[in-house]
Amino acid sequence: FGLSLARSLTEKGVRVVGVDHRQPLVDRHHAELDNTIMADATDPRALKECALDDQDVVIVAIGANVEANLLATQNAKTLGAKRLFSKSQSDTQTSILNAIGVDAVLTPEVDEGRRMAEAMFGLDAA
Repeated sequence: FGLSLARSLTEKGVRVVGVDHRQPLVDRHHAELDNTIMADATDPRALKECALDDQDVVIVAIGANVEANLLATQNAKTLGAKRLFSKSQSDTQTSILNAIGVDAVLTPEVDEGRRMAEAMFGLDAA
């Protein structure tokens, strides 16, 4: 989800900085994003080096590790992210992200499921 979102934003002319704790991923996608940084977003000291307060929008899109997603989101909020979006995979995670104070919770699996139902069966996406 995160890489797909980053690519789409880049194609639309948005400056994107990708952050990941895995160096091979950072190296692989360096050419297609404006900047890539290897950092563990769950570590506030490492994330501070990314200068999140200089970015217009911060999106946390960690999918498989809910704890890492929540920690990274809390760190981004604490470090002064101006606008903060974070991915959620459950109602509980959404509640926690809202309590942290994100500007928007992203639920790509739910949203895509609704779109697919509408496309396949002409159902209302509500």
